Amino acid sequence: MPRGGSMLSDWVDDTAGESSSYNFKVGIYGWRKRCLYLLILGLLVMVIVNLALTLWVLKVMEFSSLRNN
Repeated sequence: MPRGGSMLSDWVDDTAGESSSYNFKVGIYGWRKRCLYLLILGLLVMVIVNLALTLWVLKVMEFSSLRNN
């Protein structure tokens, strides 16, 4: 075989019949999950406060879509 070459058996997937001994967790765990939840909660609170303040300003400034003569 030439130097640097590969054999056909290098490309054959012979692990299909074996069960994997590795057990990887998929997802977010620990402090990352807690920080993500806190970030989402903080954004939700800011959106609600922003909407409430916007409606309050519209009410106080007496904006209306109706024309008063």
